[in-house]
Amino acid sequence: MGKLSAVSAEQNHPVAVYPGRRFGLVQPQGDVDTDSLLRAGRALVDHPAWEPGFTEVWDLRFAGRVVARPPAAERFRAFEAEVRDRLAGSQTVVVTDHRPLLTYAARFYAQLVRPLGREVVACRTGAEAARYLDGGPIPRLGSDEAA
Repeated sequence: MGKLSAVSAEQNHPVAVYPGRRFGLVQPQGDVDTDSLLRAGRALVDHPAWEPGFTEVWDLRFAGRVVARPPAAERFRAFEAEVRDRLAGSQTVVVTDHRPLLTYAARFYAQLVRPLGREVVACRTGAEAARYLDGGPIPRLGSDEAA
């Protein structure tokens, strides 16, 4: 699939970039919190194959509990401002797996970063998210399919 090697931001938060498909993927597996999300975001934008304009995909279908308390908003906004040049022209797609609280969080995040010129879209399924990519499926990181 044209992937440059996956980078592990967290033991359970694999990151990969697909230059041929022009997207980067973070696919948390297990519980996530503000710190782990920020580390995974950093690993994505610092990945050697990442380029501004690629679509940023956060596939939360395999995530467990997601805990981001109110002070997290300022940390996320600061991170977005810090990496603004690395995310220039990028769109963020969040796959929420029909989880209403994750959908709400993605919409809140969209409001948070809109003043920075960023667009965030919440999708309920991988198939819905694929429409924002090249139509191909979102790989499952850590499986043979992702290689």
